[in-house]
This record gives sequence, structure tokens and C-alpha cells, in this order.
Amino acid sequence: MRIKNNWNFWENIASVILGNRFIILLIVLSITFFHSTQWQYIKFTFTEANLLPDNHPDNIKYENFKKQFGEEGNLLLISVNDSTIFSPKKFNSWNLFSKELLELEEITSIISTSNLKILKKNIEEKKFEFSLIDINENLSKNEILEFKSKLVNDLPFYKNLIYNESGEAIRTVAYMDSKIVNTKARKTFITNKFIPLIESFENENNIDLKVSGMPYIRTLNAQNIIDEIGVFVMSAMFITSLIFFLFFRSIKATLISLL
Repeated sequence: MRIKNNWNFWENIASVILGNRFIILLIVLSITFFHSTQWQYIKFTFTEANLLPDNHPDNIKYENFKKQFGEEGNLLLISVNDSTIFSPKKFNSWNLFSKELLELEEITSIISTSNLKILKKNIEEKKFEFSLIDINENLSKNEILEFKSKLVNDLPFYKNLIYNESGEAIRTVAYMDSKIVNTKARKTFITNKFIPLIESFENENNIDLKVSGMPYIRTLNAQNIIDEIGVFVMSAMFITSLIFFLFFRSIKATLISLL
């Protein structure tokens, strides 16, 4: 008798749920929709998590390293591996692109083909001095080949920093202002200034640039998480509703067959 009563209880529950499934699903959808509108208020921290206590030996070494060598994690790398980059139009455009990047207030300095320095010996004062390689804004084909030859053959210091071993790939290294790397200003800069500048160069020269660096990666990863939340919520809602419907339908069918 108790078993039968239990079966009747669950049969009644299943009947109520299945009989009002559309109302229940509407309630679930409404609650889910309401919560889905709240993800716009999700806030991401712009600072890196410190997993160690402040007095941990490794943390102390890291802080001392930053005091001596400066803040890290503010590097942006833009590279291109395309032999056509050494054509007059594209190479001059690349140098102009680097100069435009340096003009942005969020960028403190860059290392690029447009501002390379070489070490020269000052015999009179008996010391070494840095001298900027003079680059015209409109280099000819021969001048570009001469510059490339000098870069690859006479300036090994810049190997794997500005150019690769074959000399067909070049890179621009940009340093962001460390004061904004861990603030909201980093996202604004990457989204509204840096990425449009990259896309503008690619469209004008039909060249695919490769971009990396912690500020860039952190910004894109955070945005990807925000964009995927909506897809995740809607998928979870659909699967939950399907399981909810099939589960109670199967309970009712099982109880009816047993009775």
C-alpha cells in the first residue's frame, strides 16, 4: 500500500508538472532571461592575481626585480613575415605605422626599423655613444635593400628582436605606459586605438600582422569571456529545459506502466 501511495504521489507530481509544463518553462525562461541581462554588470579586475603572501620569499624577489628593472607585462609585439614588406610602399608604410604608434600617449617607447640605434666609438672623448640610423620617409628599392643588408649583416644585436635569422620577418616592439597596464585605460586603448591602427595597416597594405603581448592577450581574453557568457547561458537553458521535460515525462510513463 505504501509503495502504491508513493507511486501515486510521484505520478501526481509528474502529471502536475507535465500538465503545466508550458507555464513552468515560461517561468524558467523568464528567470533565465532576467539573469542573462545582468551579465553586463560583470566586472573584471585589471590587476594580476597575486597568489603568494606579500612576505613570501619568491614574492619579495619578484618585487625587488621590478624595483630594479621596472614593471613587466607592458610589452606589445607586432610582427610580419612577408617578403613583400620590403617593397618601397609597404616598408615606408611600416615605418610610418611605427611612428604613429609612438605618437599615441599610451606608448612610452618603441623599437622598430624606423628608430634603430647603433653604437659608435667617440675617439675624442674616449667613450661609446648611441647614434640613430637615419631613415628617410620615402626610401627607394635600393635604399631598402641596402638597409636590410646592413641590418642582417652588421647589426647582430637586433637578431630575433627586430628581424629573424632569414631576414624576411621584421618586428616592432612597443612599450605601454606601465601605469595604465592594470587599469581600465588598457582595455580602452587596445580596443579603440591599437586594434584599429593594426587593422588600418593590414587593409592598406594587404598584409597579415601578428600581434602579441600581455596587454593585448589579457584584453582579448577578457572580452572573449564576456562574449561567450551569453552563448553559455542560452545553451544551459535549452539543455536544462529539455532534460526537465524528458525526465518528468519518463517518470510518468514508468509509473503508468508499473500500475
